Amino acid sequence: MTVQIAERLCYEGNNVAIHTTPLRSYFAMGGDWPRFVLSSTALWRGYVGRWKFAVEPQHLLERLTLEDVEMREIVTDPLQAAPELPFGHLHAAWKAFLKGQAEGCELWSFSAHWQTIWGRNELRSGYVLVENGAPGAYFLTVLKDLPNDTESDGNV
Repeated sequence: MTVQIAERLCYEGNNVAIHTTPLRSYFAMGGDWPRFVLSSTALWRGYVGRWKFAVEPQHLLERLTLEDVEMREIVTDPLQAAPELPFGHLHAAWKAFLKGQAEGCELWSFSAHWQTIWGRNELRSGYVLVENGAPGAYFLTVLKDLPNDTESDGNV
């Protein structure tokens, strides 16, 4: 069998190859597989998908001020291995995230149940910049595997 061109998953700015056909069940529900033009024996499915986790409006929990978030996320390490700053060792990453904030953006907490293309259920939580009601860039603080019987309705 010819090695196939992998689909791509964009996760936290990194492109990762995924070796599956996540649209198979979607197309099967419609009863008709689209007639993609096969351009190579290394691409029998006829397309290269690109997948990305995005925060949706239903994932939003609470609008917060920058001060609220930074007070919640102060790291207090009794061994003083982590700096006593918001997000501790990740403080520089937090500051870099905030640099992308447009004027008038709101800062919200979010939580989402997410099903990966491999069928794993995950809890993803953190903070997201919301501009004109639309969630955009996010700062992930929780990524936790959940049992497979957890509903993935996007709410916690």
